[in-house]
Amino acid sequence: MITANAVIGRRWAPHVTALLAGFTAGATFLLGAFELTGPAGGPRNPTAVDIGYMVTGLVAATLVSKPVREWLSRYIPIDPDNPVHSLALVLAVILLGTQVSAIAFTDVLAADLKIPPLNIGDLLAQEAPFAVMAFAGVGLYIRRSFAASSDRLGLVAPAWWHITLALGAAGAFWILGEVSLWLSQIYTPDLTAKVQTTSDHLFGGLGGAAGIAAIALLPGFCEELLFRGALQPRLGLLATSLLFAAIHTEYGLSFDVATIFLIAIGLGLIRRHANTTARIAAGANAAIVRHRPGAGVPFIPHMVRLRAPFSRDLDRVAINGRQGIVGERTEKEIALLSVRAGDIVGEHTVIFGGIGERLDLTFASAHRCDDRGERRAESDAGSRSGTRGGGGSPRS
Repeated sequence: MITANAVIGRRWAPHVTALLAGFTAGATFLLGAFELTGPAGGPRNPTAVDIGYMVTGLVAATLVSKPVREWLSRYIPIDPDNPVHSLALVLAVILLGTQVSAIAFTDVLAADLKIPPLNIGDLLAQEAPFAVMAFAGVGLYIRRSFAASSDRLGLVAPAWWHITLALGAAGAFWILGEVSLWLSQIYTPDLTAKVQTTSDHLFGGLGGAAGIAAIALLPGFCEELLFRGALQPRLGLLATSLLFAAIHTEYGLSFDVATIFLIAIGLGLIRRHANTTARIAAGANAAIVRHRPGAGVPFIPHMVRLRAPFSRDLDRVAINGRQGIVGERTEKEIALLSVRAGDIVGEHTVIFGGIGERLDLTFASAHRCDDRGERRAESDAGSRSGTRGGGGSPRS
């Protein structure tokens, strides 16, 4: 991208454009071909993924042709002669094709569970490249100064109505997330549970104040600089929103992907009618609302939603041990078990179990009645009837 910026206006710029675009597309095709025909040993992608990479490389290679770019310029605001626009278009096709291949033909949720939980440093390393690519794409210190680059990316001082718009958009995105959650629980409960498990695993360590701030600010700033700031003015609203949804592979094929796409449309409209600063403010506000106390653990796009850990219907997912139901539970079921042994008369434990860790909340009483008032009342009743208090069956 730096090279493409440097050759703008040169007579040999079209040759460099063809070289850069062709090399990038060819490398993508060869990656898929090598995986498909390479040695059988070691981990490999599914065949469909490799074929998807090869098809993506072929489609991207067609953009080397100027007539193809001229045809596309009728529908998206690109300059077919601009090396930066041409290379950005090729990279966008490669990003979309490879991400769709991964989502469609691999179990991305299972793969995410094998990744160590993220910390703030991991999140920074994950998001910072988006900002770097955004500034590089607009030619920072090559064609534009820092001030001019910021203006091109839409980073300007917001007016009062920009902040009002951001707050209103955050509320609308929250409502959209709740509707998506409701639909997911009704139509895809098993997939919803898997997505929740993956989210808890990846982002469970980012629930504190610093983690909330990182999720609210880092993705909202870095991703928006690239997608809404740099790409949308050249690729258009729909194409950019589709790319934004495609990079969030941790949702698999779920309602969440559609929700992200709709949110991306809303964010793009804010960018179109206001600026990227207002869009970032909307994202940060929505993320903070999602991270209110008791709201749960976030998914990685900062914008979609948090799912509360008790958002499932207990009547539908509870498995009661006293009913004689045995065997392995499914991911969406919750166990309710009772233990009677020795002199245990008043012990109650709630267990939150995860992979490699467990949280136990326990209340224990040495008496059958755990409340002094109840014991006095029982004693009084026993005195009036001529019997001793404290009898009856143990309380669970």
